[in-house]
Amino acid sequence: MVILVKSALEHFDRRQKIREKWKIDEDIRINFLIGKNSKNQVSKEVREEADRHKDLIIGDFIDTYRNYLAYN
Repeated sequence: MVILVKSALEHFDRRQKIREKWKIDEDIRINFLIGKNSKNQVSKEVREEADRHKDLIIGDFIDTYRNYLAYN
């Protein structure tokens, strides 16, 4: 099973808390869905986080609140 959590680019601390606090069975995986910044790029810090934790799914879209409103 995969649990997908949508997350804003700048919410590293929130993602880290979930990684630390959600004790999940090895058959269950948590992945975080994020987009790109306003320059259509992924920052060095986010790339490093992705390499370190292997749990980020980076979409090919700009990560803005307007995107959230468009789908709700």
